[in-house]
Amino acid sequence: MKKRHIYNWIPTAVGLFTLILLMAGCTGGTSLRHLPPLQPNVPGKLGVPSGLPKGMVAVVPPMNESGEIDESALGETLEGLLKDENNCVFFVEKNEVDPNASPEEAALAFELTPEQHDKVMEIALEKYESDTAASKMAILTLGRDNLRKPKYTMIRDGITLTVTYWRDADLNRKFNRGNATSVFYQSEALHQGDKTDVFYIEIANHRNSKLLFNVRKWSIEDSNDNFYSGMNFKDLKERLTMMSRVGGLAVKNGLVQAKEILLEKQMARMEDGVSEMKDGEPGTMAGFAAFRQVKMNGKSVIQKILIEKAPPPDQPAGRFQLASFEFPYFHHRGIREMQPPPMRY
Repeated sequence: MKKRHIYNWIPTAVGLFTLILLMAGCTGGTSLRHLPPLQPNVPGKLGVPSGLPKGMVAVVPPMNESGEIDESALGETLEGLLKDENNCVFFVEKNEVDPNASPEEAALAFELTPEQHDKVMEIALEKYESDTAASKMAILTLGRDNLRKPKYTMIRDGITLTVTYWRDADLNRKFNRGNATSVFYQSEALHQGDKTDVFYIEIANHRNSKLLFNVRKWSIEDSNDNFYSGMNFKDLKERLTMMSRVGGLAVKNGLVQAKEILLEKQMARMEDGVSEMKDGEPGTMAGFAAFRQVKMNGKSVIQKILIEKAPPPDQPAGRFQLASFEFPYFHHRGIREMQPPPMRY
């Protein structure tokens, strides 16, 4: 009888371990399952086409010889753009390059420091944040929140809007736990039209009149002319109560929880809106807003958030005016398909 070699299992085990590492993304950076399927679509970001929507202008803050923001040159650039009130200025604060890039391409990489970012915003806010400014231009920046999630911040007409995308896995980990079923929970068997893309939205009102909004009038539109509407509490409640294998006390607790975290539920009545600036402090409101999920074949998408501006106190007979905030994203199908399955914590 031939003696079996006791070490034959070693190459197979090593190969299996290497394969697991590759699938998890440990050898090449962050795993796809840990990335958001909707990626900010802006210049300077690696791996996206960076197709800015019409009317949006990318500006790289100029530097002087000492490596500091050239305030004079930046001011002149912004003043030139002031002439077109339809412009939205996106400040390119980071330029990513491929790890295998040539030395010439690698030399183009840069990232503003927090101090440089603050200086750019200081110069920009002097011109755009006040609702008495002559220009209706907007400012768009891309940063990260406390959890390292990419977040957009747009300033237009005295309104500051911050938008952060939340993955299903992060929402489940935070809200779909214990004896409560998250209002954002979605099983894999759900129809695509019943699934959601969820954002955390913060509104700061620097105007002297209140702001109104209706999440059902908000939308996401993709390059295939598909339209995905915003969903209010009633829509999410109906979706949750009609879901199979979900019910009882867990749904009741989830709906109570939803009233605490949804943006629209932060005001007692729709007509109350976001309060005006008082004693030098802006009126603020923050919470989650859900949209119907982007289809798998969607690529470049634009999120549109509409805010109604009440007339100033000295013009009680004036009309409400509409301010539109647009945020560009790139929908990554591969990342969407790699998202972890829903679970309760």
